[in-house]
Amino acid sequence: SVVTVSAFVDSSVLNCGFEIRIKSDGLSGGTSYQIFPPTQEECRSWIVQIEAAQAAKRASMPTKRHQQLTLAQASASRWYKSDPIQFLIAVLITGNFIANASQAESRPKDGTPEMDMYNNLDDMFSALFATELVWNMFAHWFYPFVTDGWNIFDLCVVTISVLSRTFDGVPGLNTLRLLRAFRVLRLFGRLASLRRIINALTASIKPVLNALLIMLLVVSIYSILAVEFFADKPGSNGGIGDYYFGSFSRSMFSLFQVISGDSWASAIVREFFMSDGTLDYGAVCFFVSFIVIVGWTLLQVVVAVLLDNFTTASNKEKIEQHASLADMHGKEYEHYALDPVLASMSHFDTDADLSKRILTLFEIIDTDENGKLSHKELHSGFYKLNFEPRIEMTPRDCALLTGGKEAVSFEEFELAVRRELKLYAQRQMANAMELDSDSDIAPIPIV
Repeated sequence: SVVTVSAFVDSSVLNCGFEIRIKSDGLSGGTSYQIFPPTQEECRSWIVQIEAAQAAKRASMPTKRHQQLTLAQASASRWYKSDPIQFLIAVLITGNFIANASQAESRPKDGTPEMDMYNNLDDMFSALFATELVWNMFAHWFYPFVTDGWNIFDLCVVTISVLSRTFDGVPGLNTLRLLRAFRVLRLFGRLASLRRIINALTASIKPVLNALLIMLLVVSIYSILAVEFFADKPGSNGGIGDYYFGSFSRSMFSLFQVISGDSWASAIVREFFMSDGTLDYGAVCFFVSFIVIVGWTLLQVVVAVLLDNFTTASNKEKIEQHASLADMHGKEYEHYALDPVLASMSHFDTDADLSKRILTLFEIIDTDENGKLSHKELHSGFYKLNFEPRIEMTPRDCALLTGGKEAVSFEEFELAVRRELKLYAQRQMANAMELDSDSDIAPIPIV
């Protein structure tokens, strides 16, 4: 829509051509271009296609009303995401939680002035949260709103709160008012530090469930054995074996008590160690092995898996937030193919530990075990590493890592990785310092 096209015949070259003139209010306004196709048919084809493209562009351009709506949404989003507004919303959520806790503590009777006060407070908070939700929906409708899990959670909580207050006499809705206590969880979506913790925990659920499944299977095996070994034992206080291990469900619960450490020695195990005054070595072996395998090993594995995946997810979110802030403020966030590997290697303890990690990486990539890494091995080896997204080494990346050589030995590979690791640390520091140069951005240390 910023150009005009006109056809002409140039007598000096005896050929048909056309001229493109850019309007004065466009980019490079006033500039003109003369084009001479080989034939008149091709010249007419060029002109028809350019005019068709102009018409399609004009048809696809938003109307003035749509432009005004887009500008209004952008302004609403900017104000909604501002620190003062987010702080005010966090204060309202905290105040609502305090009011709910106070009401649960005093438990006022219906019809009393105190209960009327709490109902008025609930109506006020419901109206404010509904207004905030409408503001959020207008500013980020449609795709940005519905793809954010915290927005969906806000929508469900606020909708249930409004319905429970609007239709107070409908049976069943009063029960939904109990969900008002969950409003405080909306605070996690407002504070970046809390949101990062929740997102990291959510990302850790799948691997933790796998570890818990292994522990559940082992406990189930011990529960079946406990029913066979101890269900008929009388114990020093009579039929205590049937009480604790008389069925699979009782056995599972009793072993859970043993894992938790809740009086397991005095209340359960000791009765089977010396039920008739002599030491039962079978019971000793059973419970000691159970404590060592489940309580000391598998339970710690679950915690270790949780911490490992929590740290990985948290670091990943920090890097994404770092890149998002850099893009928002016009900064260039440098990212290279080997950055995921270098990030995992940067947590070494000593120089010997780093050399050991590099050797392990070299042995994984060296599939033909000839002591050298070719470009093909580098590409396939880094790709098969367990990183998301997968590491795609281009020929240029391989050439930079090998110094232009076709293959490198371990010593050359170690020097190259150490060099890349040093450059990676410098890039991370430069990125953090670049963001810190703006007064409204706090540095995010990820080295």
